[in-house]
Amino acid sequence: MRNLLLLPFLICLCLNVLDENTTGCKEIQKNPATHEDSIIKFIEYHKTVHPYSHYRDIYKSFMQDYFGPGHLLLNTEKSKAYLKDELARGCVFGGALYEPTGFEGNFIRVNLSLLKDSVMALDTFFEIFAKSAQGVVPPSDDRWIKEWLTVDSLMQAHNFHYNNEETERKEIINSLKTGNFVVHHSQAFNDSSNFHYRIISKELFESDILPLIIKTTKQ
Repeated sequence: MRNLLLLPFLICLCLNVLDENTTGCKEIQKNPATHEDSIIKFIEYHKTVHPYSHYRDIYKSFMQDYFGPGHLLLNTEKSKAYLKDELARGCVFGGALYEPTGFEGNFIRVNLSLLKDSVMALDTFFEIFAKSAQGVVPPSDDRWIKEWLTVDSLMQAHNFHYNNEETERKEIINSLKTGNFVVHHSQAFNDSSNFHYRIISKELFESDILPLIIKTTKQ
């Protein structure tokens, strides 16, 4: 089992269940003074951990943080079948065991290696995944567009650059105008990381998944 990746800037993921031998995370207070700094820190993290990312990949992280996995569960049976198929392909499951989505960490990307390594049963995992879509109140279109344009302006002001940046920026801005907020990862991201994951709410991750990870890594 690979080492835990607990991110020091992850907002409000300071978990009481962690012991002294586990790297904890420092809480960042949610207030206007830290909003931009928190965004910048997350972008820095994302570029470090996912160096081959495109512009669309950083957008996807922030979008996932606000919208959660709801769009993936429009058809529950199809979503579960796709998960089974993804596991059956015998893929290499790279990347961290888990990582935050955007800078608020409302949702956590959980590596499917937990299923491949039998840390969790598929049915249990999928039930938690489905619950993560319940109760999500997505931002209004105007709020999300405003938020992303703020992120985009900070990226440019701090000289964060990405492959295919201008083309993808135009594509995403045009999609935002039509209310289409969902994008796929770039092929470069997929090829470089082999990071197969599902999005789980922070609360369910803390209560139902992290304890199993800690228990497994202590064995």
